[in-house]
Amino acid sequence: MMITERPTKTFTLVEVMIVAFILVIAVLSLLRVYISALDLASRAKEVNIATDDLKDVLEKVNSVPFASLTTDFPGNCCLGPGCAGTPCPGGAGIASGEFLLNNEKIEVSYPDGDDVDPLTIKVEAAWTGRGGRQCSEDFKTRRTKE
Repeated sequence: MMITERPTKTFTLVEVMIVAFILVIAVLSLLRVYISALDLASRAKEVNIATDDLKDVLEKVNSVPFASLTTDFPGNCCLGPGCAGTPCPGGAGIASGEFLLNNEKIEVSYPDGDDVDPLTIKVEAAWTGRGGRQCSEDFKTRRTKE
């Protein structure tokens, strides 16, 4: 009696390489999604910091009496380490260490002019974001004489 071996079923090299290629494509796709999520989280953190800084400056602007508003915060005055223009005299209580973003500057301006009632106040933060891109965020509010 002769014993014959049954052929065992195995994967060929071509099949293993195809599966490996598909797995590499899947892992690279997941890595790209992960990197995009990290970038979005970084951008969200920057916007959150800028929003906090804008709120601080806006609180300071709103605490100044209306009569001295345009002298304490003259049009297009700025605060922060990226400030190259006229500094805001009313922003003296805001420490430069509070500005955490790269090359951050906060500018106070009056889009409708500074002698109108109600007075529109625009506070804009600009900074250099991750990868060197320029970013900005702004808030507007209105104040009246009364």
